[in-house]
Parts: sequence; C-alpha cells; structure tokens
Amino acid sequence: MAETNNIEKTENDTAEADQVASVKAASGAMPSNAPGDGGLSRALNEGATGKGAELVGAEIYGTVLEKLKAKSVFMNALPAENNKPMKSGVLNVPVWGDGEFGDWYNEGELIASEESGLSTLELKAKKLGSRVGYTQEVSEDSSVDVQAEVTNKVIKDLSRKLDKAFLNGDGDIKTPKGIFKLATPAPITSAVTIEDIRTGIFDMIADDGNPSALFIAPDVFKAISGEKDEQKRYIIDPTAQGPMAGSLFGVPLYVSSHVPAKQVGIIDMSAVNVGLRRDLSIVIDPWTDRAKEITTVHVSGRFAGVAITDTKAVKVIAGK
Repeated sequence: MAETNNIEKTENDTAEADQVASVKAASGAMPSNAPGDGGLSRALNEGATGKGAELVGAEIYGTVLEKLKAKSVFMNALPAENNKPMKSGVLNVPVWGDGEFGDWYNEGELIASEESGLSTLELKAKKLGSRVGYTQEVSEDSSVDVQAEVTNKVIKDLSRKLDKAFLNGDGDIKTPKGIFKLATPAPITSAVTIEDIRTGIFDMIADDGNPSALFIAPDVFKAISGEKDEQKRYIIDPTAQGPMAGSLFGVPLYVSSHVPAKQVGIIDMSAVNVGLRRDLSIVIDPWTDRAKEITTVHVSGRFAGVAITDTKAVKVIAGK
C-alpha cells in the first residue's frame, strides 16, 4: 500500500512540476511588491519557484501596461513625468496659489522678498484590482489563448474604472477625486458649442496656460462633431490615435462617458499629477483554486490622485 501511495505521489508531483513549467514557459517571472493570498502570495514571495502562482514575464507585462495607457483616455493624456512615484501610501503635492513672481529692478536696488503661496495637498493611495478565474476545460477547448483574452478584458475594464475615478470620482474612502469634481464649472445658458470651446482654449492661452487635452461628454461630441467650416471641412480634425477622438484648434480631444453630461473640460495636463505607489502587477495563479481546476488572473495596482497644482490649468464649461 505504501509503495502504491509513493507511486501516486510521484505521479502527482510530476504533473504538478509539468504545470509549473508550462506556466513558467508561458509567462516567466516579474518581480512585484503586490499583496496576495494563497498561491498568489507564494508567487510574490518566491518569484517563479516553488508551488506559487507565476508572475507574468517582462515582455507580457510591458505589453499589458501599454494596453492600459492605450485604452485609458486619462492616462493617454497625462504626461509620463506627472505619474509621480510614491515612497509611502501618501503623496504630498505642492500646490501654487494665484500669484506671480518676479519684477524688474533698478541697478543696485534690493530685490523684494515674496511669499511662495504654496500649500500642500495630501493624496492617499487607493487600490485598483481584479481577480478573474477560468476553468481548465475552457482553456483546453478554446481556439484562442484564454489567459491573454482574460487579461486583456481585465485591463480594458480597469482602464474604464481608472478613467471614471480620475475624471469624475467622488473621492470617497475607496476612490480618488476626479478633475470634474475638483473644478468649479463655468455655466452657460445654452448647449456647449465649438465657439464656447474655442473661447475657453484661447482664454487659457491668454492666461499663460497650455491647454493639452479636451475631455468632452459624448452628448456634446455628438452635437459638435459634424460642424464644418466655410470650405465644407470638418472643424474637428478626425485624425486620431488610441483613445483620441481627434483634435480641435490643435488640442487633442478625448470623449468619455465619465465626463458629466453637457460638459467639456479644457485641461493643461502638465499641472495634473497622480501618484503611483505600485504599478499594475499581473499574476497567473493556477494553485489557489486548484481543486476546482480554476486558474485566476490577478491584476492590481495602487494609485493616488488627482492633484491640480495650478488653479488656472482647468476650465470646465457646463452647458444647459
């Protein structure tokens, strides 16, 4: 009997080792500081060794992060340097007041001291994540790579959650507060027109701003997208990349259902900051639910935001 048990144990260990090797060959290993449980935590503690889940390899990891940026209108518009690394769970961002510094002086005249007017905004990291499982039967019977399909779907859905929070989040205990909740809208007495947007853009430029993104509600975009100039050319340049819907007066235009209805945000994104406590980590876990023959794709990251460092950098037009 003992000999039989030993044979069964050897066969199980071999099958287990083959499964680990298969996952390792498909995904490799990627260091991460993400928290987890079961096989997930073993993977994070042991890398791609032992009986832990497997960390997705650098090539796949990089590809997925690019997909997140490609699907998120906010991340696409945000300058890379404004995604601030965080050394703790709190990001302290200096915020400027409305004053300007400097003046001309006579030779020999003492330069006057000026107060900076700086204040500090504290942003706390919030976790964004998903765990989605699929059965071994689905994986075996599918004609496509199920792991890739699930991962891509999770990234697409997380990009929407990120846009919802950073554009119009309530700032509750779980989610960041978005740009449209931080700004004070300028109400107008009619529906938003291209002329309203043009005026807003050039008002910001006249105030030494640099508008770099237009976030537009779908209903506004539908109303203005068909407008043409005297030469019968569309006023909105339809040339677009990724989530961009085109450009208007040289400013990239993004349409999102997370922009409040009838509103347009004219934003200088160089003054918008978010915190990055932990970039998205992706873990393939075939062990935690092994008894059910379920593999789980675990994706999570920690972000803090939004901080607007210059009050002149955001103009929101609210139509009627």
